[in-house]
Amino acid sequence: MGHLDGKALNKKKGKHMFKSKSTIFACFTALALSSACSDSKSQGTGTNVFTLADSIPSDTTGKTGTVSLNVASSVAAALNLLATDAAAPTTRAIGSNIELTYAKFNIAKIRVKATKDQSADEKTLESMENDEEKSSAKEVEVETGDDDATLTASNKTPKEHKDDKAAKIKAKASKLKEGEAAHIEKEVARDKSNKFVGPYVYDAIAGKIEGTAPTVNLADGSYHRVEFQLKRNFSAAEGEAILGNVFAIKGTFLKAGVKVPFEIDWHIALNFRLAGDSAITVTGGANNAMVISFDLNKWFEGVDLTTATVDADGTIYIDKNTNKEIMKEIHHNIKLNARVGKDLDNNKTLNGTEAAATAEDAPDATVE
Repeated sequence: MGHLDGKALNKKKGKHMFKSKSTIFACFTALALSSACSDSKSQGTGTNVFTLADSIPSDTTGKTGTVSLNVASSVAAALNLLATDAAAPTTRAIGSNIELTYAKFNIAKIRVKATKDQSADEKTLESMENDEEKSSAKEVEVETGDDDATLTASNKTPKEHKDDKAAKIKAKASKLKEGEAAHIEKEVARDKSNKFVGPYVYDAIAGKIEGTAPTVNLADGSYHRVEFQLKRNFSAAEGEAILGNVFAIKGTFLKAGVKVPFEIDWHIALNFRLAGDSAITVTGGANNAMVISFDLNKWFEGVDLTTATVDADGTIYIDKNTNKEIMKEIHHNIKLNARVGKDLDNNKTLNGTEAAATAEDAPDATVE
């Protein structure tokens, strides 16, 4: 897979602090023993145990409030989140030539931070998580047949590869699900700022999280940064496009008056960082509705699907192996067109003044 924009930006900013696990663990041992790391503490006996403390706002009064999480999607000026499942849409029109029929994302965890700027130990933790994500992704790719060696040697069509991948996931579903859960659990144990721990499947067509929106307790005050990570889903029902993927999108593209179906699969973890002067303000003793909103209208901005290779079965497949340059553009658009804020009028959407924080280009772990 080619390098994505997130990595290029990450290198430019010099955020990849370490190049190997041994170096990371050595540095973590030093950090754990250093009194300079005032925001973190070491627990346990292993050299790789590193715990980042809760992020508490400086303007807190000591009271707590509940924070409920909703994820919404916007298309033009339309209402993001409909009231009942029965009224939920089954398609989403993007401009005049794209119609989405399926769009689901797997949210693994969400962090809520009081300070906008990352401290040194947060950057160190991020570096280690990215390093571990590369290793984990490579292992899972081999299990599911997404690794470059398998793709190069198979000479299969995109459709044949999807079918082969689905069969491998079905055969190893339990093992893959347990492995991903253990990976998330390890990250959560090290970072006390992880507040919402999934996985939560977000349906962008219906404009809501599947199931019940989660709620957590937070100290009152101003939180300037919300970070969340999408990881592979191994819990969805067999036959679901999201199964085995970080996100999956299906739809049709109007080409010369003819609707051409397309399918988008992505399986490398994505890191989002939404920051602003008051991303979300928690009021003590009250329920505070936080909304993360995706702007579907901009997912395909600047993307020319007329240049995409159409498979022999008449479908445009877009993933790490097929039409990958288009995949990079869509991946980048999704990351940079999210926002977060407090739902003041409780309509489960973000109005103009409620969108307090916008996306920054957080680095992703890239797998060669």
